Amino acid sequence: MGLPVRVAADFEDEFPGANALATECFLNLAYLGTAMLASLNRFLNGHGIPSYTGFNAMAVLAGAGEPVPPSVVTDRMIVTRPTVTGILGTLEKRGLVDRRAHATDARMHLVGLTAKGQELVRRVLPEVHRFERDFFGQLDEAQMQTLIATLHTVLQRVEQREVDGTDALG
Repeated sequence: MGLPVRVAADFEDEFPGANALATECFLNLAYLGTAMLASLNRFLNGHGIPSYTGFNAMAVLAGAGEPVPPSVVTDRMIVTRPTVTGILGTLEKRGLVDRRAHATDARMHLVGLTAKGQELVRRVLPEVHRFERDFFGQLDEAQMQTLIATLHTVLQRVEQREVDGTDALG
């Protein structure tokens, strides 16, 4: 496929009430996000990291500097607890994180990076930042600021729809 994704010239005639440009923005942004994450995941897989979300969890743990409850990872990643549980399980199987009992609360456990996980984050994080820079290297600073502002505006609408419960139009 590739960008830009365009709809047919008669799109609004075929779908009364639609806005062809809004649909094209939605499709292009979704395609771009999917393509960028797929590219990043391939890059991370080449370093033995299962996914961007796995790397994000590892970066959170590295930033914490000490073992923390999984809820800290959940809060900082802004994902659900079951998602973090699955991610941490995958990372643990690969020897990148370990879980241990909490010293004073037997109901809790802590999770932290293993030496292998720490070394991997230390080595790969600068490469991820170069990877990000490469994606946007053809934009100047003003274009990147405009992109961030535009995305923020759209995200505010997404969040408002969640608050309003208007994800289903009716």
